[in-house]
Amino acid sequence: MESKNKTAKSKNKTGENKKDSRLSYILGGKVMTDFVIKQLPFFGILFIIVFCFITNRYYCSKQLSEMDRLKKELRSLNAEQLRLRTHIVEAEKQSNIEEMLRKKGIDLTLCNTAVYQITK
Repeated sequence: MESKNKTAKSKNKTGENKKDSRLSYILGGKVMTDFVIKQLPFFGILFIIVFCFITNRYYCSKQLSEMDRLKKELRSLNAEQLRLRTHIVEAEKQSNIEEMLRKKGIDLTLCNTAVYQITK
């Protein structure tokens, strides 16, 4: 009987040793390191893709803010151009030119005769 008990205990010990080794394999982190090492190329590619997405997002947001700034600048320049154009049109009116000449004391009058075109 002793021999049977010894063999049964030895089987239990080897079975427990297997369980202990599996448990230490899982709890010790060996499973994770094996998994990570196997999946390292995948993680590398994933890192590159995420990095590209982040840089692309940053670049796009920078471009959008630049476009908004340029649109605002274009609106202000269009308003300035319109203001200057109306000022020039107002200054070029014939009645305004005659009045400015009179104020400065320059004696010029309009020609009442029609203009002739000389052809050969």
